[in-house]
Amino acid sequence: MKDRGFFQIEFHRTDLSANAQFADDLGLGSVTSTPCYAITGIKSAISSTKLTCKFTAGSATTPSSPIIEVYDFQEIKGGTNIEFHIPLIKNPGAVTSSPPIISFRMMKVHLRVKHVLYEKLNQALAKDMVVS
Repeated sequence: MKDRGFFQIEFHRTDLSANAQFADDLGLGSVTSTPCYAITGIKSAISSTKLTCKFTAGSATTPSSPIIEVYDFQEIKGGTNIEFHIPLIKNPGAVTSSPPIISFRMMKVHLRVKHVLYEKLNQALAKDMVVS
């Protein structure tokens, strides 16, 4: 069986100064998936542009941040700039001196275990992504 790759995006609940940032549900409510679309450099394996995005809400009691995992895309050649949209996420409501923090991970599943291949913690993530 071939290893399955996916992207994991973590929307941190607080900034570096512990100010509240993203809501636990990202404004999506109590769902387990959300729409997401391939734009450039990434091709859907299931339709012309639709990707599969699994949503896991964050929790103050755990504590954990909300996570979206992006699946069902074709192989991406190294060095390719990619763009995909997750349109329904609500921006943080609080205005602080620190920008929101988002972690991006390229992952693979091997023998039912998730492995991190690459991780980027960035406050301007959308403009800084290249698949290596």
